[in-house]
Amino acid sequence: MKLPRMRTINETLEYIKSLDEGTAVTAYFIRKICKDKKVHCFMTGKKYLIDIDDLIEKMSENIQISP
Repeated sequence: MKLPRMRTINETLEYIKSLDEGTAVTAYFIRKICKDKKVHCFMTGKKYLIDIDDLIEKMSENIQISP
């Protein structure tokens, strides 16, 4: 069983920026796709925890995740 890599919005954004310095992905975009349930995530308190591997996979496959 593979344990999902769960990250906060800011940690997710930092990870994406480490892969691509010039990325156009923003914290707002990540928050929006979480609210729209387009990526595996859940809320803990006031923070979203995002399955970073699911997000990267969906972005890589060009799956429609934009609002």
